[in-house]
Amino acid sequence: MKRLLLALLIIFTLLVLLFLPQLPDRLAVHMAKTGTVVDSKTGRPMPNVIVISAGWASHGPLLVGPGGYAHLYQFVTTTDAQGRYEIPSTWSTFGLALPGSEPRSGWIATAFKPGYAVVGDEKSWKVFHSDGTTMFKPRSVFDTPGASSRGIYLEVEPIKLYRPTMTLKEAAVYYGAIKGAARLGLLPTDTNKIAIRQQGYELLAPWVCALDVNTELDYSTMAFIEGFAENVLDASALLKDLEPEQSRLEPYENPKFRAGNVCKVVTNGRGVP
Repeated sequence: MKRLLLALLIIFTLLVLLFLPQLPDRLAVHMAKTGTVVDSKTGRPMPNVIVISAGWASHGPLLVGPGGYAHLYQFVTTTDAQGRYEIPSTWSTFGLALPGSEPRSGWIATAFKPGYAVVGDEKSWKVFHSDGTTMFKPRSVFDTPGASSRGIYLEVEPIKLYRPTMTLKEAAVYYGAIKGAARLGLLPTDTNKIAIRQQGYELLAPWVCALDVNTELDYSTMAFIEGFAENVLDASALLKDLEPEQSRLEPYENPKFRAGNVCKVVTNGRGVP
């Protein structure tokens, strides 16, 4: 009996050692988190800022076969009067990959506030391919931030925001990419997710509608503006009606869309924000 117990103990210890390397990162992904959003210029906390957090895990093939990627969770909240936010724990999606499959995991915490950008995200709206698509995602939507343990939760390093100078294209691409981290879907019911689309609309709709109606917008600009449309369900169909020839082109063919029509698409056909 003692030999059996010893053998089981040895097996258990070996299993723990095999899974141990991936454990710290995976625990951090699922722990509760709290932090602050601050103005990088003044250092002051910023209330009523939407914060988006998400977790992911991936692994390579085990000997043969494909690897895998899993989106574990996303959570959207708003900072309080002191600029603080809280992300709940997500142990229901906790799991470990098989040893030897090169498991990786991580999480993000970013902020959505039109007129502001997260410090370090600049490349995402400054460098574009020849077809107008951006070369980089915002760093804050893929780079795990620094954090320190506070027992059962993590204290995340402050999310620092500043006021950049952007063109319409740059703003549409950037805020569209941050919105993407929240995974809104077509008809979100969460009030914070609804607020993301509404705040983006309030920035971009008046902007595009103020342009000369014949101003040409490239595919990326149009697509990201469309993502904030008042009626996102009908936006694509309306665009095809207004721009039938350009809508048939692939993005790499550099279609051009008139600002007046994009204005109608984002405002549900009215042409007025």
